[in-house]
Formats: sequence, structure tokens, C-alpha cells
Amino acid sequence: MGPWIWSVTLLLLLGGILLTGLLLRSTPRGDRDWAPEHAVAPEIRVEGDRVTVEGVRNFRWTGRASAEPRWETRQVYLSDLVGVWYGVGPFTPVWRGPAHTFLSFEFAKGTFLVVSIEARREVGEPYSFIRGTLRRFELLYVFGDERDLIAHRAIHRADQIHLHRLLLSPEQGRALLLDVAAGAESVRTQPTFYHTVQDNCSTRILAHLNAVLTTPLPRSCQILLPGYSDALLYRRGLLDTSLPLSVKRAQGLVNERAVRWQDAPDFSLRIRADPAHDTP
Repeated sequence: MGPWIWSVTLLLLLGGILLTGLLLRSTPRGDRDWAPEHAVAPEIRVEGDRVTVEGVRNFRWTGRASAEPRWETRQVYLSDLVGVWYGVGPFTPVWRGPAHTFLSFEFAKGTFLVVSIEARREVGEPYSFIRGTLRRFELLYVFGDERDLIAHRAIHRADQIHLHRLLLSPEQGRALLLDVAAGAESVRTQPTFYHTVQDNCSTRILAHLNAVLTTPLPRSCQILLPGYSDALLYRRGLLDTSLPLSVKRAQGLVNERAVRWQDAPDFSLRIRADPAHDTP
């Protein structure tokens, strides 16, 4: 066996050892030095009709990475739930594929509670697609205010944020919220690793939806490329199909309205307003 073969073999062996070490990272933990926006894992209590969430994020962002931290406790009531919205945020207008997805629960009197499932980052740690496949991030359910989670992405990150109302029955909406709450509690008490492909925002939402749907949604390439996940929901009748999807996407794009109404007390209602009737 020539020297070059030994060299290649040694490099492959060392690479395999390194990869194994990355994949076999120590068990997931909840006590790392977390980035400020991921510092709190929400604690959720369900008591009959009342759902209490401790650790609702309501930051006031002044830039992409600068904010005034605010953590709150909020109570919502299942009987007040009037709708569920599906958010899609492609990272670039050039290609819809790479994107973040999230849910927003609408309650009576125009109040909303967002749930964003994210890779939990440590202080100074950037997100990385590759690192996300190597068990380098824990998984976190972020419960938050729309003027934090939606405005931050739409204004300071310039993601293209689209909102679509899901066609769910009231019973399905309540069951979805309870299933999401159970998922959040599960990863808070038993930390788990995020995975870019196998366990992320979109695959988790798919699982939560399938827990309440009569006919489950398939795990398709439109979930692996979540910018197209709204097409799957549209095709399966979970979005209003009276208009073409391209029109619904254009109507649901909230970026301009988020900039205009970022300081409005009724921000969530304003960003959902019909643009033709969007007046001060």
C-alpha cells in the first residue's frame, strides 16, 4: 500500500472521528449561556379553559441584533380563540425555498400569541445550516408578541413575511394550541436537539397540525423547503382557495404594513388589514 493511500486512509479516519464527535455531542441541555432572545424557555400551565404562559417574549428591537429585553406572563383562554394564522418568512426574494415558519393564535379583542420553533443559540453563536445537522443547537419554542417576532423579521431582518389564516374548526384550533403547548413543555423539561432537516420549525408544525387533522399532511419537499409549505396547505384545503395562491401570497405579505404600523397599539390588526382600506 503506497504512502498516498495511507494518507487518504488516515484523513478519512480522522474525518470520521471528528464527524462522530460532532454527532455525539453531549446530551442536550437547558442551562447554557443563551443568546438574550433565547434566554427563557417558556413554562406553560393549562388549567381548564385557561392557559398561562410564563416567559412570553416581547422585545423592542432597534436593530437586527439590538433590543430592549422584555419577558412577560400572559394568560389566554381556549374559549376566546378565534383563529390560527400560518406564517412563512422566506429569507430572500430570489428563492422561496429557505424560510422560517411559525404559528400565531388569535384571540378575542384582537390579541395574538405567536409560537416560533427555533434553533436555540448561545451568546455570540450564529445560526448555521451545517451546524444544525450536527446537533450543535438545542430546540426552543418561543412564545411571543407579534410586534417582537413578526416585526423583527419583517423590519430588521428584511425576511419576506406572509400571513395566512388556517381553515380550522374551533375545536381543531384549541386542540392545536394545546398540542403546541405540550410540545413546548416537553422540550423545556427534556431538552432536545434541533436538526436542520429532521426536527425544525416546519417539521414540528407539521406534526402539531397532523395531531388535530382528520387527514394528515404528508412530509414532502414542500416541508423540507418551507418557503413552499403554504402551497401544500393550499392544496390540502387548509387555506382559502377562492383566489390563486400567488394572489394570496401577495395579499398576505406584511412587510410594508409592519414598517408603517410598528408603533401602533393595534399592530397585529393593522398588518392584516386589506391594503385598499389601510388608512390611519
